[in-house]
Amino acid sequence: MRTAFNSVTHSRRERMVDDPKIRGPQDRSRVNIEQDYEVRYWTQEFGVTEEQLRAAVRRMGPSADKLREHLRSARRATILRLAVAARYVRKSHSARG
Repeated sequence: MRTAFNSVTHSRRERMVDDPKIRGPQDRSRVNIEQDYEVRYWTQEFGVTEEQLRAAVRRMGPSADKLREHLRSARRATILRLAVAARYVRKSHSARG
């Protein structure tokens, strides 16, 4: 029985070590911006640039769930600002005519 326990424990430790051959992160609940392959994965996953990802991690921490929500709300805010700006431009053009 002790052998089985050690085997399970050893197996868990092996999986926790980052393996650069794996394309995605080992722990998908946390973002590690120190690993290039994780930066590539998370920028594609969130649809952001590397700079945006790094800024979000500095602001929100490495939790993937918190980052996902933060980036989603930031995207919504940007879309809203653009919509308001477009409406203002249309309104000012129609007032001139």
